[in-house]
Amino acid sequence: MKKLWLLVAGIAIVSCKNEAPIDYAIITGNIANVDTKEMVLYGTTDRSFEKHTIAINEDGSFIDTVKVEGQFLLYQAKNGTPLHLEAGDNVIINYDSKDFNKTLAISGKGSEISSYLVAKKDKEKELMGKGTEVFTQEEADYKKTFSGIKTAHKELLNAATGINAAYKTKEERNIQYAYLGKLNVYKSYHSYYAKKKDFEPSKDFLNEINDIQFDSEEDFKFSPAYKSLVTNHYQNKVSELVKANEELDRTLTMLKVCSEIENQTIKNAMVYDAVRYPITRADNLEELYTAYKAAGSTNEKNNAEIEKSYTTLKTLAKGSPSPKFVNYENYKGGTTSLDDLKGKYVYVDVWVT
Repeated sequence: MKKLWLLVAGIAIVSCKNEAPIDYAIITGNIANVDTKEMVLYGTTDRSFEKHTIAINEDGSFIDTVKVEGQFLLYQAKNGTPLHLEAGDNVIINYDSKDFNKTLAISGKGSEISSYLVAKKDKEKELMGKGTEVFTQEEADYKKTFSGIKTAHKELLNAATGINAAYKTKEERNIQYAYLGKLNVYKSYHSYYAKKKDFEPSKDFLNEINDIQFDSEEDFKFSPAYKSLVTNHYQNKVSELVKANEELDRTLTMLKVCSEIENQTIKNAMVYDAVRYPITRADNLEELYTAYKAAGSTNEKNNAEIEKSYTTLKTLAKGSPSPKFVNYENYKGGTTSLDDLKGKYVYVDVWVT
């Protein structure tokens, strides 16, 4: 009998060792008075995670798994919930869709950071005031407002329980970056909302940004605010070069500038962002694609996406042979292929409804 128990115990230990580690987070909960059939989870830190749709049952319940870690925004209709998810989390979200702000409750394993993010969002909304009025404030008041928000966010972070020290350290830097980001947009926002066309902030208004180092891979991955500051830093470099030489192509110049970034992760993201949209409307397709390849991206997914765009667009470039179509239904009810039209003049009538 003793040997039998030892055998059972041995099998149990082996089974535990062979059990695959949990590599996903669970999102579950219930929404009262829901009138939509789904919600969408958007990634804010992992650029490979664009969105994930979660079905809502008729009784308002939902459950799904997510295999990507980081910070997200969960949208159901106009209700947006910031979330932080890690493998092994089981986050429970409950609210009444008719009174979202007052009824939102987040609980469950790993919910502490998400609860902090919700409190952070609410505090910023409270201190910023209504609409866009904050952007009409003069410099001193504007800085005072966002300095107050920064202080309030740090107090919330310090008071939060159940959040590990590593996250708090990164988040404290993120709060500072968010504050600097608000200073960075002041010129354009104040000019627009205060209706001051040629507005220029005082010379030392952005002095605090001068202390930023733009090569932190950890902050680039963690903080959208830092990522925006890095992007703006290199865009400003490009603007200076283009201003000095108006013949320079802005996208090609951006690729050249970003190719010199030493941190490979930041370089990969920056050169990809520089070309992902411009390539879809470029007249200099070959030159742009060659410049992207020369920029030194090592991100296989990004490179494959840009190559796919290039290959597709190349077939549609001016002067290239038309892509073939086969057996398209014609107005007589039969079919027509491109090869059927060889040797003929073809009139193409393009119309929309």
